[in-house]
Amino acid sequence: MISTRVLLVLALVAMAALGADLALRTAQRGAATGVATTVLASRWNIDPQQVSQIRLTGAGVQASLLHRQGGEWQQVEPFVCGMNRDAIDRLVEVVLDLPIHDVLAADAAPGPLGLAAPSATIELQIDTTSYVLHLGRRSVGGRAYLAVDGEGVIGGQEVHRLLLDGDPRSWRDARLFPGADVEAQRLVRAIGDDRVVLARVEGTWRMEEPVRGRVNEDALDEWILRLASSRAGALVVDGEVDLDLLGLSDPAATVKVVDNAGETRTLLIGGRARAGLTDRFAMIEGRPWAFRMAWDDVTRLFPLPEALADPVASAAAASDVKRIRISAGDRSLVLRRDLDRWVDDDRGGAIVPRAQVDALLQWLLATPSTSVLISPWPRDRALAIVTLEGYDGRPMDSVRIAGEDDGSWVLENGDGVLRRHAPEAGEALTGLITIDH
Repeated sequence: MISTRVLLVLALVAMAALGADLALRTAQRGAATGVATTVLASRWNIDPQQVSQIRLTGAGVQASLLHRQGGEWQQVEPFVCGMNRDAIDRLVEVVLDLPIHDVLAADAAPGPLGLAAPSATIELQIDTTSYVLHLGRRSVGGRAYLAVDGEGVIGGQEVHRLLLDGDPRSWRDARLFPGADVEAQRLVRAIGDDRVVLARVEGTWRMEEPVRGRVNEDALDEWILRLASSRAGALVVDGEVDLDLLGLSDPAATVKVVDNAGETRTLLIGGRARAGLTDRFAMIEGRPWAFRMAWDDVTRLFPLPEALADPVASAAAASDVKRIRISAGDRSLVLRRDLDRWVDDDRGGAIVPRAQVDALLQWLLATPSTSVLISPWPRDRALAIVTLEGYDGRPMDSVRIAGEDDGSWVLENGDGVLRRHAPEAGEALTGLITIDH
């Protein structure tokens, strides 16, 4: 048997539901009927490509202001960050394609419809004209109560789903370094005191730290590609970030990109996301949110300095070389280009087999080393030095040559980069001059 008290409660619940239904019916009473379904784009008569600003407010959406700059969208409030252009264009498209089925009577009560305190508001702006959409309560049949520029209507739920069911934070541009390309100005990666600095000067990339020298173009292209394709991981904090808690006040590592416009963006790598995991906390310096990065995604952004150094001993062009001076202990050799042949000036202009000289130039100017080491020059193992002179009689470059106990050769042209070559590579030199290796 159901007690009288339970029956009383059920009756009160039924009366409350009936009252709410009557309130909604009253609010809609007098709404225009037979109104052909249309979309907001027709009602507002605007072109989505002309929308230059979007403001989002409401309990379900972090208040933000977006600006279109050129073909890109950028958030300017509450903080500056890039936005995913496709996501924002999709937002505008969904708003303008929103179906409007009925117009509510002017005296419809906004409270029961959720329009007195909208769940969210989206404002599109073209020049100085604003178009405002308030989101009210959802109804049945995929419909919802809305206010369009202050007028109550019954429309679709598509904007509700996008704004309230989705996560507008996912519309941010997830790229860590959107300005990373070959036209950037500077790349810096640091792990503690271990720094690698590359700078583009007059269109040419050079290594500035840990040594000053030429850059391996293939490795540089690969690094830039990795920087440009890197993405933020799962969001950890959105808002005020406790840098100490996440190990970001004194980051374990950083990557800095100065793009072609001079804008600097620095990735901070902090502590472990959780004990037993290799994932790290990370954030873009100055941006109030932090995220996680998988260890593999972190390590690919930190190449070794040796990998970025040019593995070829000299950047001189073979066609620009007029004279080659070789010094090995108390022996020396001077080779001079004479039209399409090489002659030995120390032996009265005797002709030297061109293939031997070409092999030497190929070794010094075009052959990558088997390994690279950034280290001081091993003076105790120095064997020879080859100086290349141009047609103006001035030295173009000098390559120092040292020997290893295993018979391999080490080449260096004063940049602190030791380039190791296999034992047989030295035949290009020993075929011209005797070397005590």
